[in-house]
Amino acid sequence: MRCVLLMVLACFVSPVVAGDTARLESGPAAKGITAPELLAHLRFLASDFMSGRDTGSEHEKLASEYLAAHLSAIGLAPCGDVVDGKASYFAEFPLRRIQPSRERTRVSLTYSDDDVSRTVHLSAATDFVISPRGLEPGATTAPVAFAGGGVVNSERNDYEGADVKGKFALVEMESVSGGRRGSLSFGAIRALRNNATKAGAIGLLVIRAKPEVAEGAEGDEGAAEPKSFGESLSWAKRSFGRSSLLLGDGTEVGDDAESKRQPTIPVMYLESAGTDFVREAGKLQPLRRGQVSGLTASFEYAADITPIRSRNVVAVLPGSDPTLSKEVLVYSAHYDHVGVNAKGEIFNGADDNASGTCAILEVAQAYSEAPAPKRTVVFLWVSGEEKGLLGSEWWAGHDTLPEGHEIVGNLNMDMVGRNDSGKISICPSPEHDGHSTMGKFLAEACSLENYTAVYDADRFYRRTDSYNFAKLGIPFVFFFSGEHEDYHRPSDTIDKVDADKAASVARIAYHLGFELANRAERPRINEKKSGEGTPKE
Repeated sequence: MRCVLLMVLACFVSPVVAGDTARLESGPAAKGITAPELLAHLRFLASDFMSGRDTGSEHEKLASEYLAAHLSAIGLAPCGDVVDGKASYFAEFPLRRIQPSRERTRVSLTYSDDDVSRTVHLSAATDFVISPRGLEPGATTAPVAFAGGGVVNSERNDYEGADVKGKFALVEMESVSGGRRGSLSFGAIRALRNNATKAGAIGLLVIRAKPEVAEGAEGDEGAAEPKSFGESLSWAKRSFGRSSLLLGDGTEVGDDAESKRQPTIPVMYLESAGTDFVREAGKLQPLRRGQVSGLTASFEYAADITPIRSRNVVAVLPGSDPTLSKEVLVYSAHYDHVGVNAKGEIFNGADDNASGTCAILEVAQAYSEAPAPKRTVVFLWVSGEEKGLLGSEWWAGHDTLPEGHEIVGNLNMDMVGRNDSGKISICPSPEHDGHSTMGKFLAEACSLENYTAVYDADRFYRRTDSYNFAKLGIPFVFFFSGEHEDYHRPSDTIDKVDADKAASVARIAYHLGFELANRAERPRINEKKSGEGTPKE
């Protein structure tokens, strides 16, 4: 009855047609976004029955069926794959499940000169640490080139003159447990890999620097023994016991080789045996920039591969303006989580990201109960976010929009049901390169719900699905309620979600989106002066 009444009332409400100087007004069906309705969806999607909605699982499929059934009930049109001449709510994408083999994954280092040839064989998890995530199975052998500490910044480029293209880059970390000159934070790990990749390396070998001699000590006595890579990267060692997912290579849907996802280069952290061999081979003390004469490395990554398919869920509300309807505003959230662990513990993912999933479901219903805005609005629920933003990456490159339509903005919601009521974290901040004209209406949208936008989420820029739209130059706003102690734990349960907050954030996203979908000007990324606006991650 509520839906029918609101649909009737909507016939008598004119859409907000805002000019460039108009004040943002409440979306006409905002009151229909309520905490009890959101919580009802949450109680199903984050229940034990759904077994954590793991990517590619039957429970992920069941979650997608639930979303599609609700979209059909509220009258939003499907915008996924065309099956038997009819559009579906589902947009499938290919995945490969990769089960790494620790026993068959190995590194060999060989030093040869005119008189001698020596080789050391290193075993994964014992003699070197590597995360298998993102790696393609196979073997390769290449020379080794030393690139100092592997640092690239405005003051220093360790790859300058090193010529690591087509070789294994070798870098030396002064600290393996965090510290003033080296760190194993995720940001530092990503920077090491990215720097080597940009320099053209096919892999990265990381060794420890020699321990610093304590002040007043003679020789190496008194030097603090550095923490092993195995201790510092225990999560990487554990990952060999888990399967991972990669996007399919595209051949299943007829794509050419140029569209294939580029594999991650291997990063191998050598423990004592490998580090000592590198130092002792050819009396390499100290290491000098550039190719290490006589030293080659071989890396073999072994894994069993199973092709599977996953799917995104897509619905569309066509725009009312003959011209602006070709421009599309996309609401997005990931609906997958991480399933069940080896102990049988269920990771319900109530906040991550059943909260965002349910919030956008409420937003979609609000749009269905009001006159259509000028621009087309698409509602997108993606899977594979927990495995590396896979579903959004695929859809951004293979969208299922009607021909001639173009995405002009993205509103992404990921974890919106915890922490301070009255505040919502936002990325991008005004200092971020991705900040756009969408931002100037955000504060007003928040004020309609008595909320304050807090620009403290830039460090999560690459960690949620809006990143795959940002890479295409599409303006975006990412709504996020912040980290908490239950993140990726079985304790992320329904009872801890603030449904009132999630509903408020959903209304904010609705206010903002409805305004953007009706404005004469499409959203645009703000121009920055030279030296301004760098992503703060």
